[in-house]
Amino acid sequence: RYKALTEVIGVPPSQRENFVFEIVNDTIVLFGGFHEGGVLNDVYTFNTSSSTWETIKTKRSPYPMSAMASIALGNKVYITGGCDYRKNKCYSDTYVYDINKKEFSKIKLNREYQSREEFGIGFYKGIIAIFGGSKNDQECYEDMYAMNITEICPNECSGNGKCNENVGCVCDEGFYGVDCMKRVTCR
Repeated sequence: RYKALTEVIGVPPSQRENFVFEIVNDTIVLFGGFHEGGVLNDVYTFNTSSSTWETIKTKRSPYPMSAMASIALGNKVYITGGCDYRKNKCYSDTYVYDINKKEFSKIKLNREYQSREEFGIGFYKGIIAIFGGSKNDQECYEDMYAMNITEICPNECSGNGKCNENVGCVCDEGFYGVDCMKRVTCR
């Protein structure tokens, strides 16, 4: 059953939709989204241990956007795609947010995919794959793209597993996830 977290420290993000929400260790990373005033490119983190919101000031934030795809690998959050409805513009850029450095970097690719929003994303054996999506709700896609990020075993399996070149991280008992960072909380 859900429980409202009403006793938090710090200033929470404004209300929004179609944003990035990824959990890395005991930290939730929230980026961008749409609010009635337009699209956003702000970053907040929430420490689940201390129930504390922090507003992150970054030098190289992605464009303001919503409906992008994201995936957390190790201590990084990969963010790609998304649109700015007000400008009628979509993106195909890929950014990496490093939770330790609290900064973004843009991945330089030799080939971009067609810009889009609201698509699926997954990770396997060092490959990030995306599928489908749409562009400003006018055109739908049934294509798939893959990007090799050369991290077959992200974050060296967080010290909670062994790297297997064929399948990625093989987690120790009590841990799971592509980087073995998540702790199993039930039997």
